[in-house]
Amino acid sequence: MLRCGVLYSHMAHGRFGSPGQLRMLSGTPKSGAQPSRWQQMFSTFKEHGPFFIVYYSAAYAVSFGGAWGAITFAGVDGIELLRKMGCERVIDTSNWSPKWVNAGIAMVIADFMEPIRLPFVLATTPRLSRALMRRG
Repeated sequence: MLRCGVLYSHMAHGRFGSPGQLRMLSGTPKSGAQPSRWQQMFSTFKEHGPFFIVYYSAAYAVSFGGAWGAITFAGVDGIELLRKMGCERVIDTSNWSPKWVNAGIAMVIADFMEPIRLPFVLATTPRLSRALMRRG
């Protein structure tokens, strides 16, 4: 009983926010209220989800392909790079294909580009998706 009184007291004095804010947290927004950030993200994904998946996959492929092309063009020997890092003491790299090692290095480089790629794709997806829908 005391806990309920304390909770009611906190609600009455605004310590937990207004009743409208509590309704927003419970998932039943007041009429005319702006949707929450999560609701906006969910509706955006619902509207642009398939396009986002294709667009993000293409952006990742471009990042990966560019990194792999740059590594190949520069003549980087991934196996020798791993040996210089001391990998030979732990793993036998004698039977590894340089092509696949370079692909792994390119994947790591592409993953490091994620802080640039993901915000760019998220920011441009709605506009590009709507433009393609109008066109198609």
